[in-house]
Amino acid sequence: MKEYLVSPGVIAIVSLLMLLLPASTLVYAFQGTAFLTGEWWRMASFPFVHVDLSHFAQNMLALSFSAALAFELSMSVSAYSIIFASANAVLALLATIFFPETYLAGASFGVYAVMGGIGLQKNPYLKLPLLFGILSGIALIGLLSQTKSAFFHVLGFSVGSAIFLIKNSTQRKKGVFNAA
Repeated sequence: MKEYLVSPGVIAIVSLLMLLLPASTLVYAFQGTAFLTGEWWRMASFPFVHVDLSHFAQNMLALSFSAALAFELSMSVSAYSIIFASANAVLALLATIFFPETYLAGASFGVYAVMGGIGLQKNPYLKLPLLFGILSGIALIGLLSQTKSAFFHVLGFSVGSAIFLIKNSTQRKKGVFNAA
């Protein structure tokens, strides 16, 4: 298996396995109040939990798109993984504070975070204003449908951008987040 397929491939395989588990959404989706009562595994498991087959398919399509774009633009596997995982943890903690009863499930939060990182990576093809335009359209659709998911997707994009900026400024010499 090629190195660039490892992280997104693992996310897809674990997500598929979680989809096959009965009641996985109730047991493994993130909820702040459950997390605070000791159900710590929810912090790590929620990106792999999907509500139904349609949700899974949409997230895997977005995951594939973000992975292909990230690696085409020379984002390393470690950068992809760090942004994906860190953003999910930050989003879960923010949800615990502001929306403790809300359930979070799916890989889309991390995918949006990776897209935020991609938007800040120097490349001749994809400009940040284009990504923000796409993100604004998604947020508008979410607002019109009156769902909290649009808020979390926008937050994911923003957190991913911030993580990319922080890590890129501290690890420039290592080449982890920069194109070679």
